[in-house]
Amino acid sequence: MSLGHFDHLVVIAATLAAGLDHVERQIGLRLPPGGAHPLMGTHNHLIRLGESGFLEVIAPDPDAAPPSRPRWFELDQPPETPRLAHWVCG
Repeated sequence: MSLGHFDHLVVIAATLAAGLDHVERQIGLRLPPGGAHPLMGTHNHLIRLGESGFLEVIAPDPDAAPPSRPRWFELDQPPETPRLAHWVCG
């Protein structure tokens, strides 16, 4: 069984602003906007890490309708403090 290649690191947060502030304090960079995921009720910012990976900050989108399924990365109950939570292979 192959897991594929590394795709991205995921920082989760209760709000996108809190997650962006956390990452900026840690690495000194403000991540550019990504997009919204209407089916999951989340939104993100991200930055490329080298040729094939990236760093993503993701949070529940307060402007989105609640999804009909659990949000990615357990974001139905986001952490009080933003944190690096996952890595994803593609």
